[in-house]
Amino acid sequence: LADLALVRANEANFKGAQLVDTDFTGADLGKASFDACEGESTQFVRARLGGARFHGAHLREADFTAAQMEGASFDGALLPEVRLYDVVAHGASFRGVKMKGARVEGAKATKAMFINVEAEGSVWEGARLDEASFHGAMLAGASFARARCERAVFSTADLREARFRRAKLGYASFL
Repeated sequence: LADLALVRANEANFKGAQLVDTDFTGADLGKASFDACEGESTQFVRARLGGARFHGAHLREADFTAAQMEGASFDGALLPEVRLYDVVAHGASFRGVKMKGARVEGAKATKAMFINVEAEGSVWEGARLDEASFHGAMLAGASFARARCERAVFSTADLREARFRRAKLGYASFL
């Protein structure tokens, strides 16, 4: 277990790093690069990740609970069983991310891009996803119960058996 909790590593380069059981709890990692890194059970709990990049990263069961990740980019990452509880991810990009079984309850991700994301069986309950784009996303069996998705885009998304009970979908687009 690598303990990097509370480190200050703005703009650090972790590209291609092996991050198995690495703990970044409370770390300041703004604009850091985690491109193509690999890990399992990596902890980013309450980390500050504004503008960080995770392009092509493979992080199984990573925990980002309560992380601040405005403007972060996870494009093309593999994040199976990722935990994104209560994250603040306004304007973050998750294009093409594979995140089957993701837990995104309570996230605040207005204007976030989830274009072509593969997130079957994911849980977005109580999340604030206003103006987020799920264009072409695979969301079969996902739950958006009590989520706020006003002006969100779900065009060409696979929403088979998705649940939106008590969700706020004002002006959302499904065309």
